[in-house]
Amino acid sequence: MTSLAALAHTAAAPAFNGLFYATAATVIPVLFLAIAVQGNAYETLLRAWQITFRLVLGAAFRGISLGFFVSALAFYGLLILLGFAIVATGGYGELFAVYALYQRHDQASTRQTVLLATMFLIILVVAGPLLRYLWELLAPQNLVRAVKATSEPGGSDSRPDPGKTDLA
Repeated sequence: MTSLAALAHTAAAPAFNGLFYATAATVIPVLFLAIAVQGNAYETLLRAWQITFRLVLGAAFRGISLGFFVSALAFYGLLILLGFAIVATGGYGELFAVYALYQRHDQASTRQTVLLATMFLIILVVAGPLLRYLWELLAPQNLVRAVKATSEPGGSDSRPDPGKTDLA
């Protein structure tokens, strides 16, 4: 009779899943390109980084309040980290996927790194259109425009008279 401990030590490692890595090696560059090209999201991030850098410098030299300076500096740091994370995640995820395919062997950490890199890039690709949608939906000028359109005669909520039809 064998013990469970002996069986646990002799358990075979999970089989190498080359299809996962081939898919990830294909998807990661596509996601990275989608982030870089989609609505110029990466370019907008870099532009925001430059604007924030100027704000931080201006706040430091013009004597603007410490609270504004600290918040602008924190936002600046966040933009730098996000820009670096996008490039690093795409690069490391692709590198690990291709290396695992080359070795035809992987470890749990390799699988997790490639999976997390792919998921992070998917989230960023989805975040672009989602943020744009929320901005269009919730931007103050759009809400004011919608209220004005519904309150004016002939606005979007005006209904035809009950006696009139489009068929007549």
